Amino acid sequence: MQHCPDVVRRGEIVDIEGRVVGHHDGIAFYTIGQKRGLEGVGDGRAVVGMDVPSNRLIVGTADMLYKSTLEIEDCNIVDKELFTTAADVSVVVRGIGRNPQGFIRRVEPQEGGYRIVLDDPAWAPAVGQPVVFYRKNRVLGGGFIACYF
Repeated sequence: MQHCPDVVRRGEIVDIEGRVVGHHDGIAFYTIGQKRGLEGVGDGRAVVGMDVPSNRLIVGTADMLYKSTLEIEDCNIVDKELFTTAADVSVVVRGIGRNPQGFIRRVEPQEGGYRIVLDDPAWAPAVGQPVVFYRKNRVLGGGFIACYF
């Protein structure tokens, strides 16, 4: 962490309304969905966001971690027609504990990637996580999460 001193300095933990509810010793030690290390900020709270420029962790309730829409960038799609039209395309988000259980409901091409709407929300997606698209056992492509909502 000697090369990134800004991410290991003390900062505020705020709720989703922006009220200070505690402090952290470095944003680099937390991830979206994390509960450990949030003692004293309220039961059932988890990291639901990070404001890196302000060095703030944002906490909320566990249900806030489920996201149904993901914007994917840096995509490499093998079969674009099948990816955008098939009704049985699923997605696996690498690095999260609970992947969506259903299929992609809608695919919207965007400049530099795609916006995908899920049947079953993804739990705690984070910017930069890789995603892979499947149709049964066939890989259709992949990319990286640019944002989610």
